[in-house]
Amino acid sequence: MPALAPSNLPAPVTPCIGRERELATIADRLSTVRLLTLIGPGGVGKTRLAIAAAHTVRSAFPDGVWFIDLAPTRDSALVPAVIAQKLGLAESPGYTLRDVLQEALRTRATLLVLDTFEHVLEAAPVVAALLAACPRLRVLATSRAPLRVTGEQQFPVAPLALPAGTLPATVARSPAVTLFVQRAQAVLPEFALSEENAPVVSAICVRLEGLPLALELAAARLAVLPPHELLARLDDRLALLSHGARDLPARQQTLRNTVQWSYDLLPAQAQRLFRALAVCAGGCTLPLAGAISGLAETEALDALTQLTEASLVQRDTAEGSRDEARFRTLDTIRAFALEQLRALDEEAAVRGRHAEYFRALVRSAGPDPVGADQRRWLTRLASELENLRAALRWSLDRGTAEQALWLAAGLGFFWVARGYWEEGRHWLSAALERAQDAQPAARLWAMYQRGAITVQQGDFTAARQ
Repeated sequence: MPALAPSNLPAPVTPCIGRERELATIADRLSTVRLLTLIGPGGVGKTRLAIAAAHTVRSAFPDGVWFIDLAPTRDSALVPAVIAQKLGLAESPGYTLRDVLQEALRTRATLLVLDTFEHVLEAAPVVAALLAACPRLRVLATSRAPLRVTGEQQFPVAPLALPAGTLPATVARSPAVTLFVQRAQAVLPEFALSEENAPVVSAICVRLEGLPLALELAAARLAVLPPHELLARLDDRLALLSHGARDLPARQQTLRNTVQWSYDLLPAQAQRLFRALAVCAGGCTLPLAGAISGLAETEALDALTQLTEASLVQRDTAEGSRDEARFRTLDTIRAFALEQLRALDEEAAVRGRHAEYFRALVRSAGPDPVGADQRRWLTRLASELENLRAALRWSLDRGTAEQALWLAAGLGFFWVARGYWEEGRHWLSAALERAQDAQPAARLWAMYQRGAITVQQGDFTAARQ
């Protein structure tokens, strides 16, 4: 058996659950791709996956596999020094560190695992120069943002697959559940899936969106909280999911710290948009992003690009989001954004702009579009249904009831055509009750639309009233 290459790779303490396909793909890519960057939000498991992948391909790099943690490095200019120190290379008079690194690696089949690159992105050209000078070198990087240098291939790392049911046998097949159960057994050895707790465990994993760090922090709480109590407390997940392992970096010991790390790296305009996106339910488009943040469209586009590259926002690739780009944030990240929005006392202004945007959108559809125009508007409004509900709720609770009246009434054709009669009647009734002093025209229009819905429901007494 050939001797293994020299390496400082950490030995995995826990298994890399649910990543078999990713590991095989990464190993295959590293045979041809010279710079592969694992991209994903904080807590998704990029480091663990990179270490596991490096162990898998170690025999293909006879001159060494080296793990270099860049998290403690605050200055991009020091990245060459950190790499050189990990490789045991000393500086030479008359030579730069880049020269020393290039000379040492020029003919060697070596893999460098550069972990946590997002805060030293200005050092990316150093990596590109090394690759250009050293043809047998490969680099596997982990980052919340791409390095954006020639030859880089990005590999998105997604959260773990979620359960598709509530029966124990079905739930147990989910990688997210497998991770949760294994981490739960570390603090509660007798814990096991059962008929009773499988639906609750499934719900916990779904609420936490399969994010490995969140699942691990939640499982640790089972030492004092039964699963149903843990689930009930997930509305305040940022406070609940803390007290991670002491040997983890500080940024990974609480869920809040993990997101804070990414947020702090953003420029001011991107932070402003990030906070504003907290009010969006069910996704966001570029025009909506500009409207709620108060940024010009080009500024909003730049900020949205930065948020996407930082893995704080994801492009929605679901069916129905192809005609107009839509973007989403994980609920955990959105909860942090809402905290920041409230801390800066911006929530009322942003939610007001959000509600006004949708009132204007509904107004532009007209009172009763027909034919192809109606089909187009029904599709558009259906894609924004969660946002419309959020705008209606805010207008009723904290905004102006008259705004809610116009919005609910303007959606009259949508409620009827889509068969959402009960929901439409609910919003119209709530708005009419709270907007007693609204303009007569607004009240008349809302009463007419509620009457149309009650006719559809066959409630002719209410329709006459």
